[in-house]
This record gives sequence, structure tokens and C-alpha cells, in this order.
Amino acid sequence: MSVRFRQFQSMYTHHSAGPLSMGKTWSEFYKLLIDEASKKADETKTDFDRGMYEMTVVEATWYEAGRPYFNVWPAILEMVDRLKDDTPFLAVPPIIEDGECDTTCLELRMPEGSRFGPLLLFQSRKRDTGKIGNRIFCEIPGSKQTRMAGFTTDEGIALKDVPYSDEIVRDFERLVACLGLITDPSLNFLERDICSKDRGKPMTDAILRRATARKGIGWDLGRELDAIPHTRRPHWAHRWMKPRDGEAPIRNGLVPRLRPIKGAIVKREKLQTMPTGYADTEVA
Repeated sequence: MSVRFRQFQSMYTHHSAGPLSMGKTWSEFYKLLIDEASKKADETKTDFDRGMYEMTVVEATWYEAGRPYFNVWPAILEMVDRLKDDTPFLAVPPIIEDGECDTTCLELRMPEGSRFGPLLLFQSRKRDTGKIGNRIFCEIPGSKQTRMAGFTTDEGIALKDVPYSDEIVRDFERLVACLGLITDPSLNFLERDICSKDRGKPMTDAILRRATARKGIGWDLGRELDAIPHTRRPHWAHRWMKPRDGEAPIRNGLVPRLRPIKGAIVKREKLQTMPTGYADTEVA
């Protein structure tokens, strides 16, 4: 199944062609930006500037960790819809040991067409109390701006400059709770994202090195779930298309359209394959 995933745009990639980061490595860029954001936060003492400082530090931590990512497959998002609002938060791998806390800094790449845009998740878990704190940095739909949603297990949701409805906020909570549950190693839903030519081969260090060199440090979350044969109901889909004559574009020169999608049997070939090798060789 071919699924396209949207990637999180960091401040470094956003300013890659500008004077702020031109000619600088990511470490030089974030060192400069963290110093500037810290000074501004101390001067203004506003929630927005403190949030910008925190976001800059988190992005620098993510780059230092090698920019790890999850490809979150559509089947996982279906689980999010079915999760109860009071599901507890659990720690999400991979974990970075950092002083008194275990820390996860992870990009969540979302499938195109989903209601979630790409996210950057920062999660810390205190070893002595087990308390888990979450920070989500998300792109506002239809905008190039990034905003932060922050919440912890015992304080509930606390938004900072995020123009989302209560339902979207609950989606964030359910998403993080679902990730903590579904990444349990015993479920085997998490697998390294490797090069397409290496799929189906026994995993080796050479395959992992090739994947890291070409794609980065990434995992597929729920890829095998999407490979299970199932039916797809007829539905409406949101597509970005070229504008008609005289029509003003909304984003990137395109306009949104609703398109009807036919029902289908997905992964039909898995149902058509006849299993062999089970017949008894002896004749009664």
C-alpha cells in the first residue's frame, strides 16, 4: 500500500534559504536562536515568547538525537478515534536518558489527507515519580506557522496559543495516549523504516545502516495493520487541486475540493492467494 507522509518543517528547514541559517550548521543555527529566544522571553515574560524559547530548545534536542521519526499509518489514526478520553498516558519509545528524566523527542509524520498535520512530540518521564509530561508542536492547517500544545498526565490539557477547538485538543490527548499503548514492544506494531528494496529480507546491520543513511532514524507504526485485507466504504475525500479560471488559490496555488471515492476491497490479492502446504501426504 502506497501512503505518503507529511513531514514536520523545523525552523532550521523553514529558514534554510534565508540569511538567518544560510551557511550555518543546525547546531550553529539553534545556538544562535536559543540565545535570542531566551533573551526575548526574559524581557517580555509573555507565554508566547516562553513557548517559542521552549520550542527552539526542543527542536535542537530533536536534531541532536538524529531527528527520529514515526510514520503513523492510517490504521493507527482509526484506533485514536476509538480510544476513550480517560486513557492513561504511557511512555513512547525511543527514549533518551537525560539526568533525572527519560526523554523522547520524536517527529510524527502523518498520512496525507488526515486531520492531523505533522507533529513534533517532546515527552519526559521522571524516573522517581513516573510522571509524564507532553509537549506537542504542530502546524496550523492552512498556515506555515507552528504552535505548541502542552499537557501532562495530572494537570490535564493546557494550551498555549493554539487556535483549536476542544475536540481537536482531545484528539491530541488521545493520539499521545494511543502512541504509548501501541508502541508496547510485545505488540510488534513498530518496525524500522527501511529502503523499499530491502523489504522482505532478513534484517541486518547493513540494511539498518543503509536506511539510516538514506532516510534517517525512523520507524513505521502500524504498517502491517494496513496490509490486512479489508473493505473501504464509499466516502468523500478532501483534495487540493488547481483552481478554475478566475478562482483565487487558497494554499500553494491550489484550492480544496470534495471528491467522491468508490468503495473497494483493499489488499484483494491476499484474499485470492490459495494457501498450500497443509495437505496430508498420505491417502486414507
